[in-house]
Amino acid sequence: MSGVKRGLPISPPPPKQAKTSDDHFVVPAVLSPYSVAIAAHAAQPQPTPVVQPVVPALPLPLSSILAEAKALDDQKVRSWSVVQAIEFLAQDEVFLQVILEFQIPKHLKVETQILSQKPAYRSTIDKRPPAMIDDYFPTLVRTIVSQQLHGAAVKAIWDRTMAAFHVTEGMELTPELVRDATFSTEIDPTDQKEKMLVNGVRPGLSKAKKNSIISLAEHFNDPELLKGCDLEQLHDIMLLDKLTGVTGLGPWTVEMFQMFKLRRQDIFSVGDLSVRKGLNLILKPHRCDFNEDKNGRKAMDAFVESRWKPYRSLVCMYAYCKWEDFLGKKKPNPAKKRHPNTKK
Repeated sequence: MSGVKRGLPISPPPPKQAKTSDDHFVVPAVLSPYSVAIAAHAAQPQPTPVVQPVVPALPLPLSSILAEAKALDDQKVRSWSVVQAIEFLAQDEVFLQVILEFQIPKHLKVETQILSQKPAYRSTIDKRPPAMIDDYFPTLVRTIVSQQLHGAAVKAIWDRTMAAFHVTEGMELTPELVRDATFSTEIDPTDQKEKMLVNGVRPGLSKAKKNSIISLAEHFNDPELLKGCDLEQLHDIMLLDKLTGVTGLGPWTVEMFQMFKLRRQDIFSVGDLSVRKGLNLILKPHRCDFNEDKNGRKAMDAFVESRWKPYRSLVCMYAYCKWEDFLGKKKPNPAKKRHPNTKK
């Protein structure tokens, strides 16, 4: 029997098994050809798996704020994106809290609501023809008229000024109307003070404001200065240089014109007291604020530029919100109340 050759088995015999300390798990004592192949494959260098970055989910309130900002962008009344501006500022912990507190600044809401109702402003923000830019002059005149005035006083004097220049409903104040107007003065018998007259009407303008309006009209009537000039196409610095050449127009007036009329995205008015007060309130919890002297203003200007450029206009608007909110919550000081019989 020992000389009889047996046929080879169809499959190799099962390898001997060796038990581990775990009686329920058995590992092969000899690796099968299949196990060897698998082990060889595992020993080869494997490509590094691509790990997708984890994008943190936006806080729910911020998501709703961005949705509202998207609706403002859809109105196409400005050349920059409110969504992108808020996303940029929200990356800063300092401003994230401000955005969550005030959401969309009311200045943007009101501006968008007004401009979206004017066909001339819709979808033409970068390509407005000359016929669409003739409202720069009355806007600047109104800025001059409203200097150092508030609320109802601005509207009252503005209405009287328009009547004095014979501007009726549906018309705009033009440089030509100012050029052709007659300016004079009279003495008020009640206080013996000199009052300004425009075409024989007393609008309530001071002599300084009258001179500013005349100077502005002269610039807009001069082809070498502002006549036919599309101010929207001028760089911020050049625009500031041209407009501050007008008597009575300082940097603050020009910055307000740039921010709210031309809707520039990167204007910071460090000369605006409300902006400085509001921004210091924003920074105070973070142990950072700036003095009111010249050096403090320069330091604040440099800080804002380094941290929040190119969306400093929105920084100003949130600073306005913060300051107005502070004034609204401020309790009156009883010690400052005067007795009715106390002399002033």
